Amino acid sequence: MSPLQDRETNASEATEDFKEMLDRSFQSQIYFIPGQKTSATVVSVSGNFVFIDLGAKREGFINTSELLNETGDITVKPGDTIEAFFDGTQDGMMRFTTLINGNSSQAIRYIEERAQKGETVEGVVSRTIKGGFEVSVKGIRCFCPQSQMDLRHASDKSVYEGKIFNFKVLEHKENGKGIILSRRILLEEERRKRLEALKETIKEGLDIDCPVKSIQSFGIFVDLGGIEGLIPASEISWGRVEKLEGMFTEGQVLRARVLHANFDAQRITLSLKALQPDPWSDIEIRYPAGSRIEGKVVKLMPFGAFVLVEAGLEGLIHISNLGTKRKIKHPKEVLQEGQLIEAYVLSVDKENRRLSLSLNSLEKKEAVFPTLGEVVEVTIIKPMPFGILAKINDDLTGLIPLSETGLTKGEDPKTFFTTGRTVKTVVKEVDQEKGRVRLSIKDYANKKEAEEYKQYLQEQNNANPQKIGLLGELLEAKIGQKDPTWTK
Repeated sequence: MSPLQDRETNASEATEDFKEMLDRSFQSQIYFIPGQKTSATVVSVSGNFVFIDLGAKREGFINTSELLNETGDITVKPGDTIEAFFDGTQDGMMRFTTLINGNSSQAIRYIEERAQKGETVEGVVSRTIKGGFEVSVKGIRCFCPQSQMDLRHASDKSVYEGKIFNFKVLEHKENGKGIILSRRILLEEERRKRLEALKETIKEGLDIDCPVKSIQSFGIFVDLGGIEGLIPASEISWGRVEKLEGMFTEGQVLRARVLHANFDAQRITLSLKALQPDPWSDIEIRYPAGSRIEGKVVKLMPFGAFVLVEAGLEGLIHISNLGTKRKIKHPKEVLQEGQLIEAYVLSVDKENRRLSLSLNSLEKKEAVFPTLGEVVEVTIIKPMPFGILAKINDDLTGLIPLSETGLTKGEDPKTFFTTGRTVKTVVKEVDQEKGRVRLSIKDYANKKEAEEYKQYLQEQNNANPQKIGLLGELLEAKIGQKDPTWTK
């Protein structure tokens, strides 16, 4: 026997006289049509049913499952007034429901009343969906657009799933349909309040401690007591900053200086490098014109090479000051990125932060040119596609064409002619006006071979002058016809 049948049996066993029964019969003529709405008082909660007073000593019931919260606890008690809809009869009693299109009418009323008053609703982020998030508010599925979840977009939207937040109702329709929520509005209101409080404590030029909140490619966001400040990448250091990832960690406390505080635009900009010594402050004292510096080539551009002298201090060697006596198209023909070099300061422009450098000393020296056919020992500067650049002396650079290296087809010049290696060459061409000198390793090898053979013949002639004399004269004459320079 069901609880409903038990309740009716108990009622029939009560002693009532005929008049009372007749009165009850007339008074009980209460009719409902399916879907009709009524407001009733909770009489009792028993097991799976909540009984409500319909008036005229009539009662109806609602399934308890409709009135449970997220934790499974009943949300009503005797004496509470609830709204319900007639759903039919069961075991001779009227069955009511609080659900509208599957949603609790109480939950719908809760959301509607909160929206009308401008109050917040509490919801749990159920899951990530296209364009935003599904949020459950008292069992009703609502939608929060991605742009309305936070002040900044999170790269991983799953971090919000399962968390409970307060939301503002942006839009809602009848019967719990089309409910759109916003958390961002609440965060912006909270941030405005905190900004008002920070106006009294944060001033431009003030040095403050602030923990790192997030690290982006363009800068670091720091926590200023509930609101965010930004340290742009350009304000991290006086030197070059390639990647911020790995330099800092979230939660790390930094000491920074407030550069700009625009509370109307809600933007606070800070700087780390403002607390570091400016390398340009006394540059004219530390690096006067004419002084020699050591640095590393950090970037090659068509117009010149940038050299890192110290952290935050770079100089430029214009392509015309790369120390070559010949015209080049790009600094890469002379230098390589990462190469350590010595250079000289041409000029210092402290105001515009410009340091001009040169590979040549400021002392003007006339280049000393070798003579045609002279044997000179040179130092390899760099193998190039068209030949080998070689240093003849401090003021002069020469070129060994690939055809004059003595290598056979297919051999890689970079393997044999490494930077810094010294080789002996013969001067094949000298153009002092253009500062051009062409050298030959092959000619030197041939010349050396001829000299060694000539010396051999001389030694043989001295040992047996009569026997070798005629043959030696013939060979010398033949060699002289092949390359007259060998007999010089």
